[in-house]
Amino acid sequence: MKEEDRQELVMEAAAKVHEAWCRGELQAFYGRFVAEKQNGASIQDALQSACNKNGKPRNEVELDTKWLNEHTSVVSKALETFENFVSLLDCEVVVVKRFTKRTLTDEEQKRMGSGNYKADSQEENILRPFKKLSADSQKENLEAAKGALSVYEEYAKRGATLDELSSPENKKDIGTLIHADWMKRNQKTEANEYLFVPYEELDDWTKQQDLDVFDALIQEVQKTPEKYSVEVEQDLKNISPEVIEKSVLDAKTDAYIR
Repeated sequence: MKEEDRQELVMEAAAKVHEAWCRGELQAFYGRFVAEKQNGASIQDALQSACNKNGKPRNEVELDTKWLNEHTSVVSKALETFENFVSLLDCEVVVVKRFTKRTLTDEEQKRMGSGNYKADSQEENILRPFKKLSADSQKENLEAAKGALSVYEEYAKRGATLDELSSPENKKDIGTLIHADWMKRNQKTEANEYLFVPYEELDDWTKQQDLDVFDALIQEVQKTPEKYSVEVEQDLKNISPEVIEKSVLDAKTDAYIR
């Protein structure tokens, strides 16, 4: 596979993963709103409560309450179905913040578009198309896509077909390797230590997030398989996901930042 094709594949896969993440965040938000509404809350109160998860405020989720108050009829109609609700995003009613931890350059801010970045607080709205995000916010998805590409190439070198890589029977092995890659490139901290466990011990949602990365990449490969083909190599050792996972976990045992 040509290097430029590898880079293109990584970018496309990362964009798809981000798109799926955005939709997942919105579906979860809308689900919380519907539950509150069914319990008798007003639209405004239900929307505000939807910013909470497991009873705790999520600081990264914000609502433009001023806009909501000024467009009550539009909002009421939009909240009847999830698909209608998604249309509110164009009005930036719901924002998911990420802190860039640096002030982006004028050129970066211009590319991102007006209103999507607050320089004074270094907050970026990441509930937008992947290609419009800052490089800082693209990084994790790009790194995840690179890891998925490595998994794909290693299996392909050993003769695995796209059908085999898409098979439900192989999801555990694929997920284990994707999760091991995440653990390898991330520092274990007090906030994320619950993720530094064997893949099988993760909750279903987290497992699916790992699989989504690989699935997005395979879907892109399937569009033009000849472009992203990998030459089969002889005499390679079999891949042992559990062994790889254990080696990463053992290395992270004492890697802890408070």
